[in-house]
Amino acid sequence: MSTSARLDVEELVIVPGSPAQCQVQVANRGSIVEAYTLTPVADLAGYAVIEPATLSLYPDAEGTATITITVPREAVIEAGDVAFGVLVRGNRPVTIPSPSWPGGPGRGSGRSCSGRRRRTRS
Repeated sequence: MSTSARLDVEELVIVPGSPAQCQVQVANRGSIVEAYTLTPVADLAGYAVIEPATLSLYPDAEGTATITITVPREAVIEAGDVAFGVLVRGNRPVTIPSPSWPGGPGRGSGRSCSGRRRRTRS
């Protein structure tokens, strides 16, 4: 099986009180149909929703899900990097794209996150 996942952005500006969106693209390069469950992980997981949360992909097919992160206006986030990621799980553990959200001054400020791509093969 060979599966990869990547985010469609390298930087995402997040302003508390306003939703921010990006997409995760999952590719099934294996030879069997796979059903993948997408789960938000890390520090921003509680503020993230992924739709759809499950993708069923034929061999050599790709699917896309939208990640919406809404940090409440009243949230107090410490300065520094704040991580979020997406766990992509098929019949076997697969790929975790793990972007981070570089912090700046306290709450109410615009933030951005940087994406990195990781690929595994099994």
